[in-house]
Amino acid sequence: MTTEELVKHHLNEVRLEFGLGDSEILTDTVIYGTSEALNSLQLVRLVVDMEQAVFEQFNKHITIANEKALSLKNSPFRTVGTMSNYIDELINE
Repeated sequence: MTTEELVKHHLNEVRLEFGLGDSEILTDTVIYGTSEALNSLQLVRLVVDMEQAVFEQFNKHITIANEKALSLKNSPFRTVGTMSNYIDELINE
């Protein structure tokens, strides 16, 4: 499974858990930053789920919400694509 597929899967799980519906999730689906996106608590849940999924899938420990992520001009938490690209960078470091 690719990191994008993992993000899509876990985003869907968080949406269902918090009663946010199960609309189609695409690469440009917004995760955080608009009224239709996840709130802070839901984002934290997604980040924790993704860190665990990356360990299980790639046997790599990563910290997604780190200083680098928080200092980037463009948030890696904005869309499915930006999050999966950022996770790929962390895996390959």
